[in-house]
Amino acid sequence: MAATSLSPLLSPTTQNQPKPNPKHPSRSGSFRLCKNMKEVKQLHAQITKKGLSNSHNTGISKVISSSADIATPESLEYAKKAYELYENDVTSTVSLYMLHSLIKGYSASGFVDEAILLYAQMFRKGLTPNQHTFQFLLNGCAKEALFLEGIQLHGSVLKLGLGGDRFIQNCLIQFYADCGEIGFGKKVFDEMSERDVGSWTCLICGCARRDRPEEAVFLFFEMVEAGIKPNSVTMVSAISACAKLRDLDLGERVSAYMSETGLTVNTFVVNALIDMYTKCGAQGRAKQLFKECVDKNMEEVKQFHAQIPRKGLNHTRPTAITKLISSCAKIATPESLEYAKKAYELYEDDVSSSVSLYMLNTLIKGYSAAGLVDAAILIYAQMVGKGLTPDHYTFQFVLNGCANAAFFREGIQLHGSILKLGLGGDLFIQNCLVYFYAQCREIDFGKKVFKEMSERDVGSWTCLICGCARRDRPEEAVSLFLEMVEAGIKPTSVTMVCAVSACAKLRDLDLGERVSAYISKTGLTVNTFLVNALIDVYRKYGASDRAKLLFEECVDKNMEEVKQFDAQITRKGLNHTCPTAITKIISLCAEIATPESLEYAKKTYELYEYDVSSSVSLYMLNSLIKGYSAAALVDSAIMIYAQMVGKGITPDDCTFQFILNCCAKAAFFREGIQLHGSILKLGLGGDLFIQNCLVHFYAECGEIDFGRKVFEKMSERDVVSWTCLIHGCARRDRPEEAVSLFFEMVEAGIKPDSAAMVGAIVACAKLRDLDLGERVIAYIREAGLTTDTFVGNALVDMYMTCGATDSAWEFFNKMPETDVVTWSTMIKGLVHGRLFEDAIELFRVMQNEGVKANKETMTIIASACGYLGDLDLAKWILHYIENQGIQRDLKLDRALAGMFHSCGDTESAMLVFGNINNVDVSSWTREMEILNEIPRRSIDQDDTSSKC
Repeated sequence: MAATSLSPLLSPTTQNQPKPNPKHPSRSGSFRLCKNMKEVKQLHAQITKKGLSNSHNTGISKVISSSADIATPESLEYAKKAYELYENDVTSTVSLYMLHSLIKGYSASGFVDEAILLYAQMFRKGLTPNQHTFQFLLNGCAKEALFLEGIQLHGSVLKLGLGGDRFIQNCLIQFYADCGEIGFGKKVFDEMSERDVGSWTCLICGCARRDRPEEAVFLFFEMVEAGIKPNSVTMVSAISACAKLRDLDLGERVSAYMSETGLTVNTFVVNALIDMYTKCGAQGRAKQLFKECVDKNMEEVKQFHAQIPRKGLNHTRPTAITKLISSCAKIATPESLEYAKKAYELYEDDVSSSVSLYMLNTLIKGYSAAGLVDAAILIYAQMVGKGLTPDHYTFQFVLNGCANAAFFREGIQLHGSILKLGLGGDLFIQNCLVYFYAQCREIDFGKKVFKEMSERDVGSWTCLICGCARRDRPEEAVSLFLEMVEAGIKPTSVTMVCAVSACAKLRDLDLGERVSAYISKTGLTVNTFLVNALIDVYRKYGASDRAKLLFEECVDKNMEEVKQFDAQITRKGLNHTCPTAITKIISLCAEIATPESLEYAKKTYELYEYDVSSSVSLYMLNSLIKGYSAAALVDSAIMIYAQMVGKGITPDDCTFQFILNCCAKAAFFREGIQLHGSILKLGLGGDLFIQNCLVHFYAECGEIDFGRKVFEKMSERDVVSWTCLIHGCARRDRPEEAVSLFFEMVEAGIKPDSAAMVGAIVACAKLRDLDLGERVIAYIREAGLTTDTFVGNALVDMYMTCGATDSAWEFFNKMPETDVVTWSTMIKGLVHGRLFEDAIELFRVMQNEGVKANKETMTIIASACGYLGDLDLAKWILHYIENQGIQRDLKLDRALAGMFHSCGDTESAMLVFGNINNVDVSSWTREMEILNEIPRRSIDQDDTSSKC
């Protein structure tokens, strides 16, 4: 109460307040409560009137400090002027606190250059910086990613003899981690004589955020072994790292540690756990945890609400109701939002109540997060109606909601409101607008906002680049990326992935190489997503050799890192005392999944296992099974599974996922059946994740009836359950069932993904039922489902198979993105329709478009050429295959031999056969037919010459 009544803006009366002591202005209530520039100016006027500016520097220090805390351009300018006026007074002594306040304000606002200038002044005035000086400066450099400036500050720290100060060391680790320079951060960390929870957390968070999740988890367990108790921030980072690794067992170990030590589980930790379970495929656990938390949180909210009226706080203390609304909005379920709305309405109806901007912002955020954009917009309208001025958080929440729901018209109106309020130049809001327009596919509107920006950060560029890359404007995406680089803005890994994806769509190898060269030159961190994007570029160009080379380079680099890490462990003697180190080696090798890496992993595991004191973990064995499964070494995976059971370790859903997928690929039906029995014995038969794996396994093995039996017993089904069975039926000559299941799925309210759509369309193609195919297409269009290249390829194939060539052409010409499969499917359809010349012509267009053919395309083209009997074309096709480096297999060689034979060039046909290493019976039969044709052709030629 007292704190509220002190503010001159909230209450004009001061009769019940204690009188401030004029001798100690720093203790005056007004000195502590300058919340805005109006109050700062009033305070400054009082100081000047009382003549305190020269006689007591505390007053001016407070003016500077309050202005710096507000941290707006206006307040910082005011603080700077106040400081300069004071500094120019000969009798004044500038204090370290005064300069600290200014440095803190400039750093917080992103004006790091100004902060560094003040730091330089500090030296000129003979003032010695302390740990707070470096804290503010390093935090500012970290936010703006000013790596060079931070390095220089590190040098100053060492020169001043502060290199051993734990507080500064933590700030340095945080700085290096935020700049993505984990190696530098680790060096500071390793040199620390003493570490606290902050030291470990800074490095763990940095590794987790910078695509080094293995190190983050490894550090977490090292921290625990060192006896340091993690906080909630550490836990969130460790769990997020497990989510990135898609390692449920490791995540469970981290979670178990929380339970054992009784750590407080807050909303952030719960959200991280739910995210981890979802990414690891344990949707059932994620759903259960979410429901438990929602129920628990709602119960706490209701208890808190019940206390408010009892204490009579609802009218006299608005923060209580604000907290209630905020808690409900964070839960963001229909029930919690309804509760929040009712609490707000009851509070609003009270005449004496004053609704705050924060209260309404919280409601808008909750509704937007839950996808209830209409409700969010209504709250926004109420805000305006009450005369409250929206701020940049208001527009962030509501614009993000509109972006996710593609509410374009509403977003346009919000943009108008932003301009009217004079917030059109706010960088934060401008970024939100660019993102909104990009999400709504209105790139031109986004570009207009972008061009009008006086200042742009990496977020501004990334939003527009990603929008262009995703919305079929790859040329613009690449052009923007190059502009961004020229402007001196360092891209993030997200920017790079979008730029590389755009190059893949353009099929411009030179451009892709330029982007790749930039990555190498600038030393950007190359994560898995970026490597995959680069490999995809090379694959789409048809440059499979380069894709393979890049993959091998990554494998070699990763194996080198593994061996270095292993050497460090051995040197430190950690192999017996720190099982997480060995687990990490095995995990990394299994991820690489080459024969060499798996052999290395196996040897490491066996050495560890032979040690009597060692304890083999489920995660360790799961990693090995996963690696062997990825490399299709099913026998080895099953052997490890048998060892697991022999050691008395209980397999989990990840174990069965890896091994069942492996059995599915190799069609190991008997082994899969035995695994199914083990699942039932362990009581895991009702786990949705495992049931999906079983349906997939039976479908892959062609045992649809077994798959259906599992499917029908499921108490709950998700999109994966339906898709596995639909695909199985479509591939295993049961197309009627596949289509029937697709429509059952739709009726059950499950939204199909692209894989389910492809399965249904393929089934329609097998049935050659165009009407049924049109029904599937109509549903896709009505539901507004996104059709990707895979769905487009399936549709082209269906039209061609059903003889609807005109429809196929129409759809093909409208496809926003095509790949070599699309073109090959269309050419194949034309050949099957005996439109051989059209097929050859389309192949030429494909070459002009820069799409490189593969061996499947060339097999079809060779077949078409054979029907046409054009020998010149046949020779050109063989030359093209050799020139483009297309790898020939038996199928292609047979097609080429047949092509030359049909064109009357039996010699070339025999030469093709001569190059085949592994010839099957049908190929030999074809060769005998060609050999039998040679004497007949010679006789025909002799007869012709004698007649002449």
